[in-house]
Amino acid sequence: MMLVYAIILGFVVFIAVVAAAWKRPLLTFALFEVFLVTIGLFGRVIAPIPFVNLLKDLILVAYLIGAGVGAYVRGRRLSNLTLLILASLCCVAAIAASLFTHEWLRALSSLRFYIVYPMLIFAGMLVWDSRNHIYVRRFFIFNMLLFMSVSAFGIVDYMMGNSLSEAITADADRDILSRAVARSGITENAVVSTLGNRPNMGSFACLGVILALAMRGKISGKMRWLPWASVMVCLAALLFTFSRTAYVAVAIGVAVLVWSTRQKILHFVVVLAIGAVVGITAAEVSGRSLISAFDTMDSTLSGRVGIWSAIMDQFMADPFGSGLGVFGNDLNVVYDVARQNQGAGAVDSSYLLVLFEQGAQGFTVFIAFVSYTCFFLFRASRQITSFDRDLLLSVALAWAAAMAAMAFSTDMFHIVYTVVPFYWLLGAAMESANWSFGRKA
Repeated sequence: MMLVYAIILGFVVFIAVVAAAWKRPLLTFALFEVFLVTIGLFGRVIAPIPFVNLLKDLILVAYLIGAGVGAYVRGRRLSNLTLLILASLCCVAAIAASLFTHEWLRALSSLRFYIVYPMLIFAGMLVWDSRNHIYVRRFFIFNMLLFMSVSAFGIVDYMMGNSLSEAITADADRDILSRAVARSGITENAVVSTLGNRPNMGSFACLGVILALAMRGKISGKMRWLPWASVMVCLAALLFTFSRTAYVAVAIGVAVLVWSTRQKILHFVVVLAIGAVVGITAAEVSGRSLISAFDTMDSTLSGRVGIWSAIMDQFMADPFGSGLGVFGNDLNVVYDVARQNQGAGAVDSSYLLVLFEQGAQGFTVFIAFVSYTCFFLFRASRQITSFDRDLLLSVALAWAAAMAAMAFSTDMFHIVYTVVPFYWLLGAAMESANWSFGRKA
């Protein structure tokens, strides 16, 4: 009987989201973002995690259908044929890799990260109205509030010894997280907020810092304080995640933002001043953990190096891939449970993950897709002078640089909290550039 109720509920939610995305795609996407960052609360209090994850994917598919059909009815069409071809090749490579495994459930679960979520790029392109510049400010203001709220919750939780996040984390997951923190050498708790772990929170806060810095001085009136507050809160949350990858990524993303903005010197001074204030505060509060974050000898790093070496050995033996979604099982042959508990339990590199699972052919089209996207944004940011479009492209380019950097040492494109806003903004930025290049009438 419970299964019947769940199916009925899923069907009702699906239809409701399709209708909402058809009529109000931007608002529906914003609500979906809120749902994603609160999914930990829902999973612990309302329903089991597998059901909530299934509901999340169901809502995303419903949104894509509603937004896509609605845009088609309104006469919107995809204009970037090169991007569409590269994305199609990535989908074909992922599907082909899924045929090499008998773990069809794992393969099906992994396909969503290579097919379903990237479809948000095209949803952003279809939904974004480049003639309505107010979209830029509304979208960015909402996301600044979202990034700041999640970061603020994480900081409060950190000050309370992570008692809030532990209350919404399953016992098994809590044990895994505690072992991971112990391996890293961190002597205290870290900011995780509602996102589950330090890399998730670090990548999320990284995008928040970049967005807030880009919006500095762009908002007037009663909301002009928002970028300043957002950058301080997000940067503090990022520092207290003690995530090396997030530190490097935010430095690269901010550098790209400073380079692409017109007020380069002023922006650089502001970044240094804010970073100095928050950094000194973090050192005073958690100096030992901050030092541990820069330690290159802890087992989380040595575990990654070992597993990366094993992946390359496996790739040399099977250059066409080991099959989608099976990397966990295949790596169990290389590393036993004891080694996994020492930091060798995940690939922690999106590039090597694609290389290992999909082989040389999948890796080639994946890199081509990433390279084309970055090149397109770079070229557009050099040619477009419209204020709102320049802001949109600068943020998208800085986010893309930060995401590409984080993908070297995390399974970045599996972190849904981060890829969902990134993919959507990427599509919107590319659509804005298409209009400015005169590709549409």
